[in-house]
This record gives sequence, structure tokens and C-alpha cells, in this order.
Amino acid sequence: MKVLSVKQPWAALLVNGIKDIENRTRKTTFRGRILIHASKAQRSGFIADFLTEEQAKAVCEAKIEDSDFRKSLVRGMIIGSIEIYDCVKNDRSIWAEKNVWNWKVRKPILFKKPIPAKGKLGLWNFEKEIDENNQ
Repeated sequence: MKVLSVKQPWAALLVNGIKDIENRTRKTTFRGRILIHASKAQRSGFIADFLTEEQAKAVCEAKIEDSDFRKSLVRGMIIGSIEIYDCVKNDRSIWAEKNVWNWKVRKPILFKKPIPAKGKLGLWNFEKEIDENNQ
């Protein structure tokens, strides 16, 4: 299955259904479900330091359990999956950055148990079997 490594807290925001765009410098023609790997690298500082006011409001209003969100903030693990359904530039989403490719995503799944894995750049393949009960 295809995997995308994403820095925290973006990875957690994706698999918890808060963030509906993944911003990338490269276009993707891939459509379908991918795994989200929370990379070991992360942005430094507090999450509020790099969110717009609209984004911060969306995070605060999200209907997710605090324990689920904290559980998804691990690093160096596959934490869930999303479905890529489009790739555009300058989308209207509050998560879309301008002048880069906005990978539009939906149908997030947060795994009950994160899966340890080494990340890679770009879309990469995870060869191990995923336990259906983990979802």
C-alpha cells in the first residue's frame, strides 16, 4: 500500500479528519487510499504558532476525543490512512497553501495501534500486511 510521510502535527490533523488538504511541491496523479506515516521530524514550537486563526478555530471545534488526538501525535509510525481524491492548486480550503499542489483528502481513519516504520520521501510502498482490525 502507498504511504506518505508527514510531519507532526499535520499527520495527526489529517488522520483525525481536521485537515482536508496536504500541501506538496509536487503534483500527484495517484487517487485512492494511502497510509499516513508520522515522520520523526516535526515542526518546532506550539501548534498555535503556525496556524491561521481559521485553522486554530477548526482544531478547537473538531469533535474528536482529546486522548485520540494525543495518541495520534506519535512520531516514526504509521498512524492511519486517508483517501486522495484530487490534486489542484489554490484550493479554497483553510488548509490550502497558495502556489503549491493541494492534495485533496477525505475519509480519514485513525489506527487504534500505530505501526512502527521508517519514513521516506514522496509516496512509498509499505510491504507489510495491515491488520484490518487495527482500523
